[in-house]
Amino acid sequence: MYLCFLALPFWLYLQSPLLKSQKDFLIPPPDTLPSWIQSRYITFGTPNPTPTQPREISTIIIHSMYNPEVADSFSVDACLALLKRYNVSAHLIIDREGNIWQLLPLQAISYHAGKGQLPNGRTGINQFSVGIELINSYYTPITEKQYQALFRLTKLLCERYPIQQILRHSDIAPGRKTDPWNFDWQRFAEAFPKVVYNAKK
Repeated sequence: MYLCFLALPFWLYLQSPLLKSQKDFLIPPPDTLPSWIQSRYITFGTPNPTPTQPREISTIIIHSMYNPEVADSFSVDACLALLKRYNVSAHLIIDREGNIWQLLPLQAISYHAGKGQLPNGRTGINQFSVGIELINSYYTPITEKQYQALFRLTKLLCERYPIQQILRHSDIAPGRKTDPWNFDWQRFAEAFPKVVYNAKK
């Protein structure tokens, strides 16, 4: 009985809203990545935030996002709040200044591709892909700093994993998704011609 009494305050502490909020960002970094990629680990939008088994990584999907419901719609915090609301995620997010934030271990499954399918009909894209979010809107272009950060990040991923294809969100969900918005796909394709899908569009 005495032990139960002592355990009760600790149980209440674990249930506190503050701690639950903190838990969303308390996973230690399991990946060894360069120092120019910053960690902002989350626990939502994934079935395995601390993966113990390797997985196939052969595809990269490029997205755009912002949070239109707040004043600072391009802040990383605002974007993470929106992702959390819908229990979706990405592995990495690039802010307007070109800072790269890692949200999930690359071996974790991220809920970023939804019910999309590859042009060859393959589904289950979350299982074998890395999702990258660029912070911008329908009305704002990708910044030069974001382009440079994405080129650097893509080069790293292609060196580390057997990447076979890089697609836009709109390529895997045509008619349903339109992002990445205001993105110079031809420029990106010229940098990675062997793996970028629909390089001439």
